Amino acid sequence: MLRKARLTLALVSFVVAVFLLCQNYSPVLAVSPAGRDLIRLHIIAHSDCPEDQALKLKVRDAIIEKTGHLFNNVSTEQEAERRLRAHLDQIEEIARQVVTEADMSYDSHAEIGIYSFPERAYQDKVLPAGYYRALRIVLGDGQGSNWWCVLFPPLCFVSGSSGQQATPVNEVPSGMNDEARRVMATGNTQLSGQEETVDKIEVRFKVAEVWEKVRPRARELFSWRQEE
Repeated sequence: MLRKARLTLALVSFVVAVFLLCQNYSPVLAVSPAGRDLIRLHIIAHSDCPEDQALKLKVRDAIIEKTGHLFNNVSTEQEAERRLRAHLDQIEEIARQVVTEADMSYDSHAEIGIYSFPERAYQDKVLPAGYYRALRIVLGDGQGSNWWCVLFPPLCFVSGSSGQQATPVNEVPSGMNDEARRVMATGNTQLSGQEETVDKIEVRFKVAEVWEKVRPRARELFSWRQEE
C-alpha cells in the first residue's frame, strides 16, 4: 500500500513539473555565428494598411537619425548593445512621439533581444537564416509587414534632408535575383509567427529532456508496483 502511494505521488509530481515547465519555460537562444558582430533594427507595423506602413517608415527614419550618435567610438557589438539598453526608454519615446504626431491611438514598444530571421541579402553580403540580436520596435498590435536593417555597425542611413528614405551604403550588386535585389533595396521582409514556432519546438525538446532524466526513476517505481 505504501509503495502504491509513493508511486502515485511520484507520477503526480512529474505531471505537475512538466506542466509548470511548459507554462514558464523561456528558451535561451544563442546568436548565430553570422550575427555575433552586429545588431539589427527591426520595426513591425501595426497593420498592413497604407497609413500604418507609412508610419512605420517615419519611425524608422526617426530612430536611425536620433540613435546614430550612440555608436560614436564604439567598436564592439557588446558596447553597442550596452548603449542601446541604457537609452531604451528614450528610443521607445522617439517611436511613441512619431506615432502621436501622426494622430494614431496605438502605443509603441521597444525591446532588445535575440530573434529568428530568414535568409536575406543586405549590402554586398547575404545574412543567413538564424538568430540575431536586434533592437525591435513594435507599433500597436505589431501585425503588419516589418522593416529591418543593420543598425550596428551603422549601415542604416537616412538619405537626403527630407528624411523620407533609408538606404543601404552600397548599390545593389549585379547578378542578384529579383527577390534579393528588392529586399536589399527596401529592407522589407515577412516574419509572421516565426518566433512563436521556435518557442514551441524548444519547449517540446525540453520536456523530452526532462523525461529522459526521470525515466529510470519512473521505471523503478513501476517495477515496485509489478512486484506487489
